[in-house]
Amino acid sequence: MKGKKFNIILSGLGIFLILGFASQYYLSPSPEMTIAQAPVLNKKITNPYIDSLLIEYNDELQHEFEKSNIPGAAVGIVINGQVEYIKPLGVKAIDTNDSINLETTFRLASVSKGFSSILMGIIKEEQCLSWFDPISNYLTNFKTTPSEWTDSISIVHILSHTSGYPYQAYSNLVEEGFHRDSLIKELNNVSLSRDPGDIHSYQNVAFSMVEPVLERITQSSFKDLMQNRIFEPLEMQRASISLGTMLMDDNKALPHLPRGKSFRTIPISSAYYNVASAGGINASITDMTKWMQAITGHMESVIPQIVLDSVFSPIIPTHVRSSYFSSFARPRLGYYGLGWRVVNYPTDTLIYHGGYANGYKSDIALNQSKDIAICVLTNAPGNFSPKMTIAFFKLYNKYQDRIMNWKGPEVVQ
Repeated sequence: MKGKKFNIILSGLGIFLILGFASQYYLSPSPEMTIAQAPVLNKKITNPYIDSLLIEYNDELQHEFEKSNIPGAAVGIVINGQVEYIKPLGVKAIDTNDSINLETTFRLASVSKGFSSILMGIIKEEQCLSWFDPISNYLTNFKTTPSEWTDSISIVHILSHTSGYPYQAYSNLVEEGFHRDSLIKELNNVSLSRDPGDIHSYQNVAFSMVEPVLERITQSSFKDLMQNRIFEPLEMQRASISLGTMLMDDNKALPHLPRGKSFRTIPISSAYYNVASAGGINASITDMTKWMQAITGHMESVIPQIVLDSVFSPIIPTHVRSSYFSSFARPRLGYYGLGWRVVNYPTDTLIYHGGYANGYKSDIALNQSKDIAICVLTNAPGNFSPKMTIAFFKLYNKYQDRIMNWKGPEVVQ
């Protein structure tokens, strides 16, 4: 397929390079690409079993991408804080030769929730707040139906989807483009279906209450907070949180929906930018590798470990909705933390979130104990992103003992 190319980055300064001129590698597709390992520099040794893992993963990724028939995707993998693999696939729009590259932006959809909860955690630590502070402390017009629960819904409830509102309350109005503050005001008239904290009931509007809470605490807009506290410190140079930025971006993947056995391009919608904390972030795969380095604990100056420990802690039991995460290992127990899903397996705990909106589908997942993370972004719906996310963890487990036990060759001084 035209427009396919990849770039595999190995640990340290070791790199997989495509044989031939590097400039041609980025500018034109090649039907047959050979992988070679560059010379080791500065005595930093590449673990050959990580190399083998990534070669096998790359082969499976390429095969599944061709089988999926989706227009475009991008994949990044971080191991031990290093960007070990990063690869664009396919095209920005069907029936074009405009290839996805490492800086092409995608909508993250609900993967945005993990950014928002971590931002809240950063501000919470700085301001000495509590996850259990009532929302009514910050939103003076907030009330519930029945009213006796008004002071009981806390920050932890909205970020874990345990506030008691009916499932996806007013998400239909999100799709229709209602303003965030109008959407939140409408919640005043929605009868709680359960007591706060009783059950997990996924929300977008209720989740977005974290935005005015943060704005009240900091006297800054949510957009500015995300830019100044997350994107800029992590050097996520292509990341943004607005429709206008995405529309003006000349290096964006366009969204698609199925049409028969193929796909058709659709317009970029304003939906979910109006609840930006729940689904409004745009980013490239390069941005997402920097985000993964941070959420695996390698950027504590930006995201302290205490924040990660808080948001990744299980809050409420849930079903494991993804069939791929369900099949990874058994038995397994699913939970929701704060903006993140948590699945406990016998020997693994995966923290992840998926997203879908406006023809874009995304997945991000990490294993803290093994210090590994993966993100898959696509510009069309389908099972490619969760499938390739779990494929990585399965392959890592296959190679894990060899990766961990490799001592490295003796380096001559």
